[in-house]
Amino acid sequence: MPSGYDFHKNKMKKCAEAGGKRPSGSNLAANRQALSIQCKVCFQTFMCTTSRTLLQDHVERRHDKQTYDECFD
Repeated sequence: MPSGYDFHKNKMKKCAEAGGKRPSGSNLAANRQALSIQCKVCFQTFMCTTSRTLLQDHVERRHDKQTYDECFD
């Protein structure tokens, strides 16, 4: 797949001609909503797509004396 400067320039030109516009505004609000899991002990936030194994790893490394249920619902 081509990846040179001319390729990207032509791709952007075609997109502009087709009426494709980049969405305006910031992604900060959406990013804040995605951080929906929070540790009750240290209040660290995690993405909503985080797996239980990653959260369990957080508990084992950061909070030796607490259990998973004490840190997360």
